[in-house]
Amino acid sequence: MIDNAYCPAILETSATTIRRNAAPTEPLIAWISRRALADNLAAFRRRVGPGVGVCAMIKADGYGHGQQLVASELAAAGVEFLAVARLEEAVAIRRLGIDRPILLCEPAVDPNGDSFFADRLAAICRVDGLRVTVADAAAAAALARTAARLDRRVAVHLKIDTGMGRVGALPDDADAVARVIESATHLTLEGLYTHLATADEPGDAFAREQFDAFFALVEAWAARGRRPRWVHAANSAAALRFPHPRLTLARPGIVLYGYPPGPGMPADCPLSPILRLTGRIIFVKDLPPGHPVGYGCTWRSDRPTRLGLVPIGYGDGYKRAFGNRAMMQVGGRDVPVVGRISMDLTTIDLTDLPDGGRGVRAGATVTVISEHAADANSVEKLARLADTIPYEITTSLGTRVRRVLVDDFPPNA
Repeated sequence: MIDNAYCPAILETSATTIRRNAAPTEPLIAWISRRALADNLAAFRRRVGPGVGVCAMIKADGYGHGQQLVASELAAAGVEFLAVARLEEAVAIRRLGIDRPILLCEPAVDPNGDSFFADRLAAICRVDGLRVTVADAAAAAALARTAARLDRRVAVHLKIDTGMGRVGALPDDADAVARVIESATHLTLEGLYTHLATADEPGDAFAREQFDAFFALVEAWAARGRRPRWVHAANSAAALRFPHPRLTLARPGIVLYGYPPGPGMPADCPLSPILRLTGRIIFVKDLPPGHPVGYGCTWRSDRPTRLGLVPIGYGDGYKRAFGNRAMMQVGGRDVPVVGRISMDLTTIDLTDLPDGGRGVRAGATVTVISEHAADANSVEKLARLADTIPYEITTSLGTRVRRVLVDDFPPNA
């Protein structure tokens, strides 16, 4: 049950993520492979081993892949938890009828007279099966009062700051927060967790310090008989690099979508990108030598040139940094992006295709992002061009990109 009166900012899931039976007619399609997602989940489960549950991170529209699509698939695959960053994301999942437990990473906040936070606490309590992050005693007490007033039982995961410096109680304060939770009739201390700051970085000294600090707390609690059901510290990188038998839950994110969380990850967890982004050429034209292309005239033809216009730009998350640097694919062949990326359009040079690109007409399919890591237009290669990480490439994809779930990728056009 969800009381929408307490959720004034409910996330309206974009129509681009809804499965339809009709063939897609939009010019930009992100094909999401059910097989690849299932394979990645299976590989991750093998890596962490039996007895460790999976808390699948689906925040930020499923890392840009479509929250509705990935939430439904992962729930059907039996993950123990889904995890989101915002209350509105949790509400959207419940609207789909998915009943998996949801970990809300957004912390409960003591309203202290602020009606916004008071309403938000009430909304949190009214979402069935929500596991609420608590990081301080005042917030725990406020959550307890709200849950009692609404007569709702709420499961709590206490987050510990072992070095990330964001949300979390410092280890010395954790016992006091736990006592508030345990004394509340409507709260249950179900989980204890932390988040690692450097698990995806070369070297492991600080990550191991965080592990040590966290497990010192876990063991101290256990010695006093306090044993939360779910103990978790490992994100994608930590789960791949530092499997730990005392964890009962792991929180994979980027690996579920098929991308390594950082360099030097173990090779025994094979990953398959679950996204291929295609577009349609909407205009083809021929230019004489010496003709400029795009804002700032940063590229000029040095020969008779055949160009294609693809309806994607930085307004869709295709970054301005890709201008004159990125590649796309037409007919399985690489073609360069030329000129600056506009808000809505990108220009590609078709001249080196067979017959100078004469066979390419408006309507031809372009692979904007390939699912093959080795391709020049893979998520990983594009991330390097933009001096960023794969997470930013996929989460930047906008609402004009339609997400379509398929059993497997269609053949390349």
